[in-house]
Amino acid sequence: MVYQAGREDLIARYKVPLDEYPKRCVEQLANWHKELESYKSGERIDVKPSREYASTIMNAIWTGEPSVIYGNVRNDGLIDN
Repeated sequence: MVYQAGREDLIARYKVPLDEYPKRCVEQLANWHKELESYKSGERIDVKPSREYASTIMNAIWTGEPSVIYGNVRNDGLIDN
């Protein structure tokens, strides 16, 4: 495959937002500073569980609390069809 980065015609054609990643980095850094100040001041911090399976699975392992996830596995005879 030919290296295509920097081709102005492709950037324009596919409307690639070249400033999107740096913009997100600046926003994320601002949020981190805001969170740091909250931690330092002792404000109550609301922690919301993520929607990632790993955190749910690890919580089940550590606490013994049942967890339900909807995932895919290769059927090597585990499921009768």
